[in-house]
Formats: sequence, C-alpha cells, structure tokens
Amino acid sequence: MSIYPDKHNVNGLKNLFRISGVILSTILIIACEKEPSLPKISTTDVKVTSYISATTGGIVITDGGASIISRGVCWGLSANPTTANNKTTDGTGTGTFVSLLAELSTNSTYYAKAYATNIVGTVYGEEITFNIGVTNQGLQVQDIEGNTYKSIIIGDQVWMGENLKTTRYNDGTPILMVSDGLSLGKLDNSSLLQLQQQNC
Repeated sequence: MSIYPDKHNVNGLKNLFRISGVILSTILIIACEKEPSLPKISTTDVKVTSYISATTGGIVITDGGASIISRGVCWGLSANPTTANNKTTDGTGTGTFVSLLAELSTNSTYYAKAYATNIVGTVYGEEITFNIGVTNQGLQVQDIEGNTYKSIIIGDQVWMGENLKTTRYNDGTPILMVSDGLSLGKLDNSSLLQLQQQNC
C-alpha cells in the first residue's frame, strides 16, 4: 500500500479545488455588488418667460446605480408638490434638463421642484418658489441684442409698450435697412414694415 494518492484521486482533488474556487469567487462578487439606491437631484433656478409660463429644470447628479426612467419638474400652488400634482416629463438618464411650466396664473405663488425616478423610487430636489406678479404693466421683454422693452396687458393679450430697437431677427439674420425708394420693390414684408416705421 502506497502513502501517495493515486493519479485519479489527485485529479479529483484538483477539480474539487477549482470548483470551490469558482463558487467562492462568485459568492464574493455577488456579496460585493451594491444594491441600487435612490438617485440624487438638484433643482435649477426658475426664469419667468411670459405672463403664463416659466422655465426651470434640474440636474440628475447620480442615478443611484440604476437607470433613471423618468425625470422632470412638479409644481403647484401649495408647498411640497409631488408627481401627483402638475408635472413635466423631460427624458431619462443623468445630467441637466430644462422644463417648461405652462398655463400658469398671474399674481400667484408657485412651488416647484425637480424629480428623478429609478427602480428604487422617486426623489425630489430642493423646492423653489416663484411668482408671476404681472400687473397691467406686463413683463419686460428682451431682444437678441439685449434691448429691454416694456409690455402692457390689454384684456388677455400682451402688447409691446414701445417700438423695437433691434437690427437683427432672433436667429441673428440682419433686418434690411432701406433709405431710398429704388430698392423698395426688392424687399420682403418685414423690411417694408421697418421702412414705413422710419418714415413715420
């Protein structure tokens, strides 16, 4: 009888150690995986864009280890709005997004905050408050060149309170200036209007 194991028993032990190593490695990998958690989000500042709308948004800082399936802003007339209130849906994933809050009422205080949802749940950013305190003086409007203009509300319409000073359209295209009547036939409607205003 030999004190050394036979060849078959040695191979069996090697296989047993290999299988044990694979099982132990799998257990360690699974034990080290983190469970997903709630995402982290921040609410961005609000900008009143008209007498019935405003923009705000958020920054999804982390997804909590699970994909963001919904993000946006919720708002209402009471503090602590949730996604059960008015809300926007502005895509998925991490990063910055902008939300348009529409059909707002003048002279009302609104509460808004960004939200993000993953498989764990929904989390909210900081709550912000804003007021569209419009009187019959209306809002100030700004053109592409930075000129500001007063507006006035008559009924449910907003009108410019003064003439435009800009020399460019919103897309940056120059507005043509005509000083003589010879070129008049070659102008489009917007340039004709400007020529009429100059002659008033």
